[in-house]
Amino acid sequence: MADSQSCACLLYKIKVKLAEVKPSKNTFVSWPHSLFLMKQARLRTLIFVAKLALSASGRKTPSFATLRSASELATNRARSASRKEGTVCELRLRRELSKLSIVFRTNVQTLPGCPDLVFDDARLVVFADGDFWHGRNLNARLARLKTGHNHGYWVKKLRCNVTRDRRVNRQLRAAGWSVMRVWEGEIQKDATRIAERIGRRLMKRVKKANNE
Repeated sequence: MADSQSCACLLYKIKVKLAEVKPSKNTFVSWPHSLFLMKQARLRTLIFVAKLALSASGRKTPSFATLRSASELATNRARSASRKEGTVCELRLRRELSKLSIVFRTNVQTLPGCPDLVFDDARLVVFADGDFWHGRNLNARLARLKTGHNHGYWVKKLRCNVTRDRRVNRQLRAAGWSVMRVWEGEIQKDATRIAERIGRRLMKRVKKANNE
């Protein structure tokens, strides 16, 4: 790995390049906008890697310092999937629930794990989990990751995510909440069915509360 001075120099040069590709008033005329976005995304990725290289020494947590993306498409997909809130699948699920006239709160930071959807009357929380980041089919996914780039980081990252999710589940249940987790792939396949499943769970919770 290059020393910190070299990394700092590289970071400066990349930032200069990024400034040079700022869109002008004639961006859409002078060149395709998609080309501009690709060039800008590539430079931002290089800045990200350079910053990590500067801070990698003495770091105890997993590092991206040696990670190299297989493609720009892979980089963009990873960035999209790692959003903390307002993901595509979450928005689709919200729309389907709204069609059923179900009222909920979103991304409640006062609860452990900041649940994506909170149904206060039923004491139910729902997480719309990304298939990759939250470890759907974990064993098979880890086996595939072990054959790829920077596998040590990714295996550790996914295991940490799964452990955190289980810890959050325990904390919420201890506080009297029922926890429901649905996969991104399930929502993409049939968001209506998932919304109806949540609706049935809500009815059971409310009915149980009224009988107590």
